[in-house]
Order: sequence, then structure tokens, then C-alpha cells
Amino acid sequence: MNHIIKLKRNGKEIEVDIKNMPAIDAVIEERKKFNVNLVSFDKELVRTPTNKDAFLPRYNKLLIEVAKTEASSLKELTIKFFRTGSKIGSDNAEYITIDVDGLKEGIPQKVIAYLFDAYNLPFDNIVALHEPNIDLNAPMRGKFREILPFLDEREMWGKDYKLNMGM
Repeated sequence: MNHIIKLKRNGKEIEVDIKNMPAIDAVIEERKKFNVNLVSFDKELVRTPTNKDAFLPRYNKLLIEVAKTEASSLKELTIKFFRTGSKIGSDNAEYITIDVDGLKEGIPQKVIAYLFDAYNLPFDNIVALHEPNIDLNAPMRGKFREILPFLDEREMWGKDYKLNMGM
């Protein structure tokens, strides 16, 4: 059974179709089985190894420690990061999804990741926020790859998905 939530976007109320709420609840339970710690980061912006020829360096290199506390079927884990001390405030946030499929229980693993910097403004610190719950009423729910199969593909664009995509 689908679960409909109502949101306001651009001053209009829209309906978002959650295709499988029990599956999303299960993902949230699986997210509780991980601990995340930001070990270090570089303030200097770099290009990612997969895009060395990019016009501009736009990423902060992160070293993240991830631990699986118990067996989990989750293959990916999305983590929110904030850049503190910038003029943008709490909006200076971005999400990274990392592969956790190969993690062994109880053995913390260090992972290098690259955090996109949309603003390129000075900041003081980067903070990792691994919150198992996902706010389905927030527009950023679409950043959590682990729940994307359970969201209606149109939800990112509202009911006029085909119109907005030029279809």
C-alpha cells in the first residue's frame, strides 16, 4: 500500500507517493546498525580521482571511519555533512553515499570520500551527522540512495514530472 505525504513546494501543496513505507522503515532500522566518525578533512578544494580533468576543484577530501555494529543488509549508507562557520550557515550541507556492503561487523574501516562544495566560501569545520532516521517530509530525502527504490520517481518533481523533464 502506498503512503502519501503532503508537502509545500514553491508555495504550492503537492502530494508525494511513498511506494513502500515498510521497506523505508526497514532501511531506517538498518541505518541504526552503523557508526560514523569524521576522522579528518582537507580544507583545500580538490578534484576527485574520477574527474581529474574537471575545470575547477570543487571537493573537500574526507577521511571517514565507518563501523557496522551488527549484521546488516544495507549496501549503501548516506551521511549528511555540515560545513560550520560559513556565511551560509546550516544550508552549507551536503550528502555523501558510501558503499558499506563489504564492511565486517565490529571492525571500523576508514573510507576516503569527496564532499562537494557548492558555495566555495570559507568555513571553520566539517561535521558528520549520521542520523538513522530520514525525514520523508524534507526535500533532501531524495539524497538518500538507500530509499530511492521506494520513492515514486515523480516525487522529486511533483505531479508534473513528465512536463518538468521535457517529456
